[in-house]
Amino acid sequence: DNIEQRLHVADTLAHKNDLLDHLLTTKDVDQAVVFTSTQRDADILAEMPSPSGCIHVMVEVNSIDEVGRALDRVQQHQVPMLMGLGRHVNDEMISFYIFTPGMFALEYGWGGLVKDWTEHQVFETTSPSHWGHRLGG
Repeated sequence: DNIEQRLHVADTLAHKNDLLDHLLTTKDVDQAVVFTSTQRDADILAEMPSPSGCIHVMVEVNSIDEVGRALDRVQQHQVPMLMGLGRHVNDEMISFYIFTPGMFALEYGWGGLVKDWTEHQVFETTSPSHWGHRLGG
């Protein structure tokens, strides 16, 4: 079988959000490859089984205020939350998780560290978050 390939480049935050919304909701696309900005997110997507074919997609925005405004909209519209606001141990990302209509998680966050994997020191933690990320919001 031949695999059709398309490259979509998002040049603004609004364009990225519109593109992700289209890819995740259109009936014309039954498979998509989404490139992530962190190794952690790529590993999560690759290693976990899911009935929808996707575990979680992460959107990183340019400011904590964008995260706060998005969280306000989520609460205003009663969007089902997987996890409330919190800060990850591994990359310091401040984020929250909601359920999409396809029943996979969308992580929306800011401030994730970009790791230099040639200098990275492996560590073990007993918690995925410094604070927050409580189930159900």
